Amino acid sequence: MSPPLSQQLTRLEGYIELRLFAEATEILESLDNSVRESPPVLSMEIALCIAEERYNRGLFLAHTLCEKSPELHSGFIHGAYCLHELGRTDEALAYLQAGPESLQREPTYFYNLACYQAVLGNRDMAISWLGQAIRLDPDFHSLALKDPDLRLIRDSL
Repeated sequence: MSPPLSQQLTRLEGYIELRLFAEATEILESLDNSVRESPPVLSMEIALCIAEERYNRGLFLAHTLCEKSPELHSGFIHGAYCLHELGRTDEALAYLQAGPESLQREPTYFYNLACYQAVLGNRDMAISWLGQAIRLDPDFHSLALKDPDLRLIRDSL
């Protein structure tokens, strides 16, 4: 008998954090298709794809998650991140901004907007979005100091 899904998701998350991708994949492959297509499992599989730098697959899964559960923020945040990592930052910006209005309560939303604007050379917009992220969560300030995407605005931090 399989352990409960919540336990499997916890193990899956742990394997991803430890970069034990074969073990994470084994857990995913052991799940029934109906469970594997559920939003929590899709979110974890997207996280695995990002960790393994399989951005095309992660983007496909993010689209699926956004269609199934548009109220979940992770599909939009991770889908945009995949686009950005694929060198499609202008599309990443549009993808993220197409998400639900409730995304605007997430500091990660604003932080990623800042990163994408900085990469696109829009310094003032990047500074504005980063300020919003830091107002929502001051921990984003220290993250921004190390983020290569934000080098354009580092002197403003």
